[in-house]
Amino acid sequence: MNLTRRGFIAVAGSALLCLAGCSSQPEEEKNIPDGMSEAAYDMGTEVYDLAGNYVSGSDGYDTTAAAIQSAIDDNSPNIDADNNKPDERILMLSTMIVMELTIGDEDEYLQENVENLRDALGYTLETGKYSEEYSMLETE
Repeated sequence: MNLTRRGFIAVAGSALLCLAGCSSQPEEEKNIPDGMSEAAYDMGTEVYDLAGNYVSGSDGYDTTAAAIQSAIDDNSPNIDADNNKPDERILMLSTMIVMELTIGDEDEYLQENVENLRDALGYTLETGKYSEEYSMLETE
């Protein structure tokens, strides 16, 4: 009887482990552009999402500006913008978004500017380069 109980416990435990392994979803793979650090990519993605919340009307400009500034402050020590062009581009566009939110009033013009910068950030997150509209920001 003892052996049967142990066998049942072993089978039940194995079944639970299999279910746990089958139900866990793999982590989504990041498509980080060549040369961009994971820290810059993660920060850019966070800023992109936060700016999206502002553009959609979910968050106000002051809340969004504070959240983006916090993301920049938390991540910038891990970003080498001086020696890494893709990282520099992410940091520049993120800073431009927070500056736009900080100096502007909440109106349609501000929302349009943030939306344009957000789109440019999305392009940079995909390619590692500035969009044509912001290529004048490129440094040598």
